Amino acid sequence: MIKISLLVCSALGCLIGYYAFSLFSLWVSCVFAIVLFVYPLSHYCQDIGVGFRSALAATVVIPFGLGLVLGAVSGTAARKPFSPGLPPEKIRSVEGILLDDPRAGGSGGLANVRVFAAGADGLPGCGNVRASATGTALVFFPDSSIPRLKEFGRGGELFVEGAFSPSAEKRYGKPVFSARSVHLVKPASRPEQFRTAARLSLIGTLSSLNPGGLAAALLLGSRDGLDKSLERSYRDAGLSHVLALSGMHLSFFSGLLAFFLKRPLGKKAAAFAGLLFIVVFVFIAGPMPGLVRSAIMYAVGVWAILLDMPKFTVVFLGAAFLFQIVFDPASGLSLSFMLSYAALAGLLLLGKKFAFLMRGRVPRPLADALSASLGAFIAAAPLAAAFFGELRPGGIVSGLVVVPLTSLFMLASLLFLVYGGFFPLAAVKILSFLELVIAKTVSAAALIPGIKTPFFPALALSLSLATFVFFAEKRLRLYRSRLESFD
Repeated sequence: MIKISLLVCSALGCLIGYYAFSLFSLWVSCVFAIVLFVYPLSHYCQDIGVGFRSALAATVVIPFGLGLVLGAVSGTAARKPFSPGLPPEKIRSVEGILLDDPRAGGSGGLANVRVFAAGADGLPGCGNVRASATGTALVFFPDSSIPRLKEFGRGGELFVEGAFSPSAEKRYGKPVFSARSVHLVKPASRPEQFRTAARLSLIGTLSSLNPGGLAAALLLGSRDGLDKSLERSYRDAGLSHVLALSGMHLSFFSGLLAFFLKRPLGKKAAAFAGLLFIVVFVFIAGPMPGLVRSAIMYAVGVWAILLDMPKFTVVFLGAAFLFQIVFDPASGLSLSFMLSYAALAGLLLLGKKFAFLMRGRVPRPLADALSASLGAFIAAAPLAAAFFGELRPGGIVSGLVVVPLTSLFMLASLLFLVYGGFFPLAAVKILSFLELVIAKTVSAAALIPGIKTPFFPALALSLSLATFVFFAEKRLRLYRSRLESFD
């Protein structure tokens, strides 16, 4: 219980510090955290090992205060404004490092670029100038430059000519630079070049199939070849998380590895081999927030297995949140990051309670799957309402069918990568049939209407349902324990 309190309380403090306190003042949050930290610490030092106060200080208040400081500092760093060094309306070129793989968007492509210099023309008394810049901008590239950019790879240095788009900045929540021409200045490092070549090779192999777009999206997170109507159906059905590389995909891969390696290698060696595979997979697929979260949790779980420590998934989730927020503060502002953590927290905290309430009324496999969907939906509902203005409850039920079908499709895609050269026609037919079934199922689920709602009603509904589930589960557990003791 002490270990749970330390990490969970630190993660909770970090959550509040990152999303709430850093919005107002770093100094205010630090002072508040110091008060929480110093006062109990003084009593803890005086009464160490004695009484309730010292235990409360050591396991709850002090970790919470430290987490609050970490969250406030990380939140302030993540919200550091973009500084181009020159008037944005005068800037005609930027230089920077490509931070991710260019992806399709509109008539061209887009990617995040860490800008370190900007050039402007027409400044009074100066003419053309170049200045240092700091921050990240979303760059829209012309269609003709995308193939070369993909080959050039993440981590390469670019010189881009164009202009900033203030109207697009409001939509994307970050500076947006519309490129007119792109010049490749310096290639990426050797590991990044290897990673880009491996990723493009796998995407090319999968693209040779008719359903290759779906396979590339599910295995590598590349949606460039994915049918847009199918992607829209996933979104309308409330199943966008199935396409986003996350814990579901890593669970699939790690489950396959455990199945094949546990008996010949043993539990610990198989877990370590699985960790190595996941590190390579995340490196090739890219550091997507949900994928990184799952990889960190898996790494902490492997560490617990190697040291024969108790395994608490909630603790793993708290450790992953602390690690990501501290080492990659900007990731916490992305919607995929927030949805990933909210959904898993709901699954862990509410899912088991729903399953307990359904016990004896619903078949066990169906109860487990349905309770997990309900828990994730309730926790993520406020975020969905805030960003999309509606809830898609149809995904709770449709996910029970689509997720197993998607897992089967991923397995077939992996078998194609390994054995497809021996049975190409059979592989294409099987994958095409599975994609057709998935597309029909998702399209049918997309017909279920959504519920239009703003943020605060959705938040109130989620809190009410969570409170009801907690109390109902507690009362039912107490009632059943009395019956068991009576018998």
